[in-house]
Amino acid sequence: QIASIVLRGFATERFPLGNMYEFVAMACTAAIVFGLVMLRKPSYRIMWVYVLVPVLILMFLAATVLYADAAPVVPALRSFWLPIHVTIISVGSGIFLVSGVASLLFLLRIRYPKGEASSGFFAAMAQRLPDAQILDRLAYRTTIIGFPLFGAGIILGAIWAEAAWGRFWGWDPKETVSFITWVIYAAY
Repeated sequence: QIASIVLRGFATERFPLGNMYEFVAMACTAAIVFGLVMLRKPSYRIMWVYVLVPVLILMFLAATVLYADAAPVVPALRSFWLPIHVTIISVGSGIFLVSGVASLLFLLRIRYPKGEASSGFFAAMAQRLPDAQILDRLAYRTTIIGFPLFGAGIILGAIWAEAAWGRFWGWDPKETVSFITWVIYAAY
């Protein structure tokens, strides 16, 4: 995945984060790299399945729905802010993917505590998970890394928008959803 991002950069002769396909590729790569760091303990190894499922889904959607041919970016995006802002946001998104998976697994573990007899698909899935406190700690640790990083990315994006278009906020769907994500994690 890292090689594909680097080769895409050589093919476009620019930093390879100019469209949603490239953004999703970078976010998935960040999730895997961050997962390699955070999920290295034996008690976390079962979580790789749950991290890889959304990564594979996102990579499939990127390759089928979001794919764009390698091409130069529009003139407004030709700025030194592109690699700074978009890299920070995509890495933050990848970290949030790991955090979100850990949070969902925490909720599943709370619903089906260890040692209680339960039947069904989700109960069987929950029995293999680590303790709820371990999942909660992982979700918290990943969030405290991803939240300030993502927040800095949003601020830098506003600075870039002010320099490029003369306004720091334009209610673009990407910036609005990014801000909503940031607010949800701030409430968390």
